[in-house]
Amino acid sequence: MRSMKAGEILLLLADDAGVAVDIPAWCISTSNEFLGLLKEPRMYRVYVRKL
Repeated sequence: MRSMKAGEILLLLADDAGVAVDIPAWCISTSNEFLGLLKEPRMYRVYVRKL
C-alpha cells in the first residue's frame, strides 16, 4: 500500500475467513476504502482502494 498512489485498487487474495472482518476494520483505521469481498471455493478476493 505504501508504494500505491491514491485511487489505485489493491486485490488481496486470502484463504482465511478472518479477512471478512479484519480488512474492513483495517480500512477504517487506515482511511482506505473497502470496496468488497468475493468468496470463492478456495479463497477470498478482497478489493481496497487507496485514498
